[in-house]
Amino acid sequence: MTDKASPKDADVLVTVKDDAKFELLSQLGRKLKGAAQTRNLGADIFLASDSGAYVGRTCSYRECHFRRACRGTQCGSGRWICNDLAIICLPDGLIAEPPLELWPNLVARTALPADTFRMLVGDEACRGA
Repeated sequence: MTDKASPKDADVLVTVKDDAKFELLSQLGRKLKGAAQTRNLGADIFLASDSGAYVGRTCSYRECHFRRACRGTQCGSGRWICNDLAIICLPDGLIAEPPLELWPNLVARTALPADTFRMLVGDEACRGA
C-alpha cells in the first residue's frame, strides 16, 4: 500500500481452494487488468492455496492453450493458472498475514492511505460517526 497519488499497479492476493473455479477467477483478473490499463496502470492477481503456499497468478489469456509467451509451466493444462514459480516467489509471511485482508473480516496490518481507508470503511468512520 502506498500514499502515492497514482500507484503504478495493484497487487491482489487471493487464497483459493484446490477446487476453485480458476477460469472464472482468471476472467475477473483480466477485467481488473483491463480496468487498470484504461488508466495506463497494471494489476496482478497472485494465488495462494488455503494451506499457505504460493501457486501462481491468474492466467492473462482468454483461452487456455500452449503459448510460447506464457511463463507458466503448465500452459494449456486447463487450470487457468500461470504457475510461474521459477520467476515469482511470495514470502510465507506475506501469504499468512497480508498488509490488508478484506475477507472474511477487514484486517489492516499496516497504515492505510486515506482514500483506501475511506473506500473500505466509509466516510462515517473518518468523521467518528
